Formats: sequence, C-alpha cells, structure tokens
Amino acid sequence: MANLGIFDLEENLNQAISGTYVNQNCQAADLPSQIQCVLKYWIAQHLIPVLLVILVFVILLFTFYGAFLYFTAYGNENRATQAKKTLTYAIIGLIISLSAFGISYYIQDILTNKQAAQNENLPIPTQE
Repeated sequence: MANLGIFDLEENLNQAISGTYVNQNCQAADLPSQIQCVLKYWIAQHLIPVLLVILVFVILLFTFYGAFLYFTAYGNENRATQAKKTLTYAIIGLIISLSAFGISYYIQDILTNKQAAQNENLPIPTQE
C-alpha cells in the first residue's frame, strides 16, 4: 500500500525545522514559510494526483451507470431520459473538474515562476 509520500513529508518537515531543507522553488528564511513550502510541495506532488485519479474513477463509474441505464431502458422514455441526463452530467463534471485542475496548475506555475524570479532578483512585470 502506498504511503502517499508521508515519510517524505515527515523528513522534509524535520529538515525545515532543523534549517537544512533545500528546495529550488522555495528560498524562505523563516520557519513558517519553510513549513508552508514543504506542505505546498507535498500537496502538489502527492495529494493532487491521487484526487485526480479518484475523480476520474468516480466520473467513469457514473458514465458506466448512465450507459447501463440507457441500455436497460427497453423503450421506457423516462429511464432513457434519466440515462441521458446522467451521461451528460458525468461529461460536464469531467470537463469542469479537469478545467479546475488545469487552472490551478496554471496559477501554481505562474506563482512559482514569480517566486523564482523574486529569489533571483529578476524584474517582475507589474500592472499599473
């Protein structure tokens, strides 16, 4: 059984507490910021992919359920309509959830690059 990187998280938190944690995306000096960086990295690397797999599994389950309802409708219009709605909602749920993950990864990439630019003393474009 996978441990979801819990041992890695524990080791990284111990390194952050002792002041020896090194991460190229996070150059925080104080302890709370280092702990925050460790947790963000762990969530991005371990928790989000697991949630995405669970989400796809649930959507596939609803897709198969909708298909089962449709194939067993046998001319019953109410059951066929319910099956079509189930399939439609499953596809809409898939699109919305994948869009949410994509947007969150995109924003995370923007914030990570902005933080890396600040750490390297590069100019950051500002909006006026």
